[in-house]
Amino acid sequence: MMRFSSGRDQRGLVALLLAVAILTTVATTLVIRQANAVRSAGNKITLTNQRLEAIRLSLVNFVAVNGRLPCPEPYASVTGAAFPQGSSINCGVPAANAGPGAVPWKDLGLLSSDVLDGWGRKISYRVFSGDAIGSAGKPITVDDPLVLPPLIADKAFVLISHGETGYGAWSASGIQPALAPASVQEVANAGNLLAYFRRNFSGHTSPPVPPTDPAFFDDIVIYMTVDQVKVAAGF
Repeated sequence: MMRFSSGRDQRGLVALLLAVAILTTVATTLVIRQANAVRSAGNKITLTNQRLEAIRLSLVNFVAVNGRLPCPEPYASVTGAAFPQGSSINCGVPAANAGPGAVPWKDLGLLSSDVLDGWGRKISYRVFSGDAIGSAGKPITVDDPLVLPPLIADKAFVLISHGETGYGAWSASGIQPALAPASVQEVANAGNLLAYFRRNFSGHTSPPVPPTDPAFFDDIVIYMTVDQVKVAAGF
């Protein structure tokens, strides 16, 4: 003989099924959000690398036409114009080198958006003190364990995206947010000592290094040596 469940049993079953459905929906939503966050971060890194490469090519073209690298744009500026070139040594800046600054997009024939990284911040531009290619100057050092030898002072310029955390970065409107210091390497990349760092993104390690860790590094860095610029520009 078939036995029917009581109304109370049925209500309990419905409640259980509803709870399972809610938990499944929440779990699925979390997975989707995490996947979207990873995809979004990947897209921003890809965009940053594309813009870094476009700037690199624009700098080479500038050298081919002008015989020198452009000076940086002052960080607080929004005009895209470089520091005036006072001499082949100091770009018109009191310091003994070109000083910290952003990419001079106007001088390179680019749009202001072309020199922002994937997080919408200005890409930093460091140029060696002998900005006229072929002139004597103090090249930039980049500590890069991804190449051998890892430490050579022969770089003509360095382009730096300050990554997702944005330590040391300036906004498109020329404002630098106050951020707590990160790793020694990121502090150096935000400074102006003509000695910079390139590292693997520490968030890809296992386990990932959190942004609060002194060893954290998320800058994206590319550079060219003086000889590489000369060859690429046809000198």
